Amino acid sequence: MTSLRAIILSLVISCGVTALLVVPSRAFADPKRIYLANDDHTDYMWAADRTQYRTAFISMLDYYMSQAEATAGLPADSRGRFNCDGSLWVWEYEHNTTPAEFQRLVGHLRSGDISMPLNTAVLCYGGMPAEAVLRSMYYAGRLERREGLRFPLAVAMENQTLPGGLASLWAGAGALYSWRGVCGCATKTVWDNRPRDIYHYTGPDGASVCMKWNSHRSSTVNVGSYGEANPPTRAVDYLDHDPGFAAAWPWDVTAAFGFGRDEISTTTDSIVNASQRLSNSNRRVIVSNEADFFQDFLSHYGAQIPHFSGSFGNEWELYLRRRWVR
Repeated sequence: MTSLRAIILSLVISCGVTALLVVPSRAFADPKRIYLANDDHTDYMWAADRTQYRTAFISMLDYYMSQAEATAGLPADSRGRFNCDGSLWVWEYEHNTTPAEFQRLVGHLRSGDISMPLNTAVLCYGGMPAEAVLRSMYYAGRLERREGLRFPLAVAMENQTLPGGLASLWAGAGALYSWRGVCGCATKTVWDNRPRDIYHYTGPDGASVCMKWNSHRSSTVNVGSYGEANPPTRAVDYLDHDPGFAAAWPWDVTAAFGFGRDEISTTTDSIVNASQRLSNSNRRVIVSNEADFFQDFLSHYGAQIPHFSGSFGNEWELYLRRRWVR
């Protein structure tokens, strides 16, 4: 009996140790994940003509596909990735390169080291009818079906305001995520102190997309703008250490999106370098295709963020209307 009792006790202790070993890793301190996404904001026709923008789109996509290929042997966090802010980039590439060159791009879209949103370009959504919003996603939808791709992101940026019903149109077209960075220029709206930095942006029918819309709290850091990751070293330091940001964002999965701002063309390896140089035992700095951040964040904290349904009105759209009427 004594021997049997000892065996049973041994099994109980062993099972207890096993149970401790299989506790989910989130019970322990994982490194913080900081996602940095590279893009070049498209102020289409603002600083150049159509031909110059077309040339910039094609040359940048070639550069970043080559960067992705050259860094393919690095750890996954540090491989080159680039994010278009509209499907116009890919449309121009398809219609002005060879079929073989376009299929190279399709391969990168499929692997996720080049990303594309559903929307055509950076648009003033408050001045668009619902049909125009949907039509702006037609090319992306055709490409999804023709090439077997999936584009889960839709983007509205720069403008300080946002219509409430846009979430329903996006979600109905298949979008899951969105992010916003604003200009904070030529505006009379309060734009720099938001009550929620990430939330389920919910339309009037209850459909939603996850929205990352950080407040622009610092005069020296670009988080909250559409060039959040420029420069990457400053963005990482802010996301990791700033007490004001930590109070608004208590989670250990964070992100800074956008690099090129209003430049017609930018090519950089600074985000790839930052991932390698700034990662340590306490944090992973990840070159992001934007969707990867949302997948990580929502898998851990999606139930902790609010649902919000409401309109932020329009402003620039009204200025445009006044110009058209004149």
